Amino acid sequence: MTIGERIRAAREARRPRCSQEKLADELSVARWGKTGFLDRQQVYRWEKGLRVPRVWLPL
Repeated sequence: MTIGERIRAAREARRPRCSQEKLADELSVARWGKTGFLDRQQVYRWEKGLRVPRVWLPL
C-alpha cells in the first residue's frame, strides 16, 4: 500500500467522513496553528502519488 493510499484510507475511515479540504485545514492547524498553509489540491496530489508529503509524515 502506498503512502497516498494510506492517507486516503485513513481520511475516508473517519466518521463523519473527512474531506480533502478538511484534512488540509487540520494539518495546517497542527503544524502552524492556523489554517491556510495547505489546500485540497496538495492532499489530492499526495493521494494520487504525484507528490510525497515528507514534511507531514510525522503528523
